[in-house]
Amino acid sequence: MAKKYGYCLVEGTYVVRIGRGSRDKYQWLTPDGQWLDYADDWDVITNGRPLANEQEALKTAKERFELNREWWAEHYPQYKMRGPGS
Repeated sequence: MAKKYGYCLVEGTYVVRIGRGSRDKYQWLTPDGQWLDYADDWDVITNGRPLANEQEALKTAKERFELNREWWAEHYPQYKMRGPGS
C-alpha cells in the first residue's frame, strides 16, 4: 500500500509533505523533483497552508517554481545542500 502524506505550502514558497506516521519527518519538494528533509517543524506548523492532496501540491509547487524562477536559480544551490528552514 502506498504511503499517505499531507501537503502544505509554507511561507508561500515551499511545498512540504507531511508523513502520516509519528516517526515521519517533513520533506520539501525541490525544483528538480526531489523530496528532501525539511528541518523546521515550527515553520510548517505556523506558516503552512494546507493543500488538498498530492495533485494540488505538485501543481502549486510548479506554479511557485515558475513564478520565482530567477530566485530559485540563484538560491536553489544553497538549499540543495542544507534545505530551507535549516
